[in-house]
Amino acid sequence: MMEASKTVVVLREEKLYFDKVEAIPNPAFADENNLSNITIKWTLQSFETGKISIKIYNIAGEIVRHITGDLAAGSLQWDMKTDNGNYVSRGIYVCVIEGKNSEGYKDMKILKVGILGNNLEY
Repeated sequence: MMEASKTVVVLREEKLYFDKVEAIPNPAFADENNLSNITIKWTLQSFETGKISIKIYNIAGEIVRHITGDLAAGSLQWDMKTDNGNYVSRGIYVCVIEGKNSEGYKDMKILKVGILGNNLEY
């Protein structure tokens, strides 16, 4: 007796929902007298609920900070600190912004952020 089987894979087209992603200010200027936050803002093509994850990498590719929040909020603050609470050095950082809406759709954007200033190595 022979048996036959068939596998069907259903692909659904990914839904992109990020419209615009930016960091304000960019570049940011910081020193020991002026330690402000960088606001990472996004706009969506339509109202979405879900979660957002922002992973911030240094130029060597090491993750320095991971921030999560609510997708519908439209922005998150980065205090220019690492996950360990230390201030980052001046330089270029890459932000990988990934959103996942309540239906499970994912979208990702990549953003470069520059930090200028003096004496940020604490």
